[in-house]
Amino acid sequence: MLSRKERVSRHLFPVLLSQSKSFFSKNFSLRVSRFTSLPDEVCQEFALDGETSSQFAFVVSKKVSKKAYERNLLKRRGYSIIRKVRGDIPSGFGCLFFAKPSARELPFSEMEKEILSLLKCAKIL
Repeated sequence: MLSRKERVSRHLFPVLLSQSKSFFSKNFSLRVSRFTSLPDEVCQEFALDGETSSQFAFVVSKKVSKKAYERNLLKRRGYSIIRKVRGDIPSGFGCLFFAKPSARELPFSEMEKEILSLLKCAKIL
């Protein structure tokens, strides 16, 4: 699991969702927003600037799996992948990953390739 300051808070989530660009793959979609492109009042409220470490969230809905342990497994795997590459990710980004139902059967290595390719498409890596 990532530290609290590296995860998107519940209050910041809707702001990032409305002010972001979308990138899609077969099993995931990614919404990315630069903190510097957010309105000034939002940046002041959440103490965000270009120097703030990038923040991430993984969303796995009940449409993907009704079983909580399967949803949590996907989230844990996603955070683990981000933890491996967080040194290469520049500061100042908010990233929201949304899992699709097909992600449930995905092996870890394929999931890693797909998440890294989404980050490259978004020009974060």
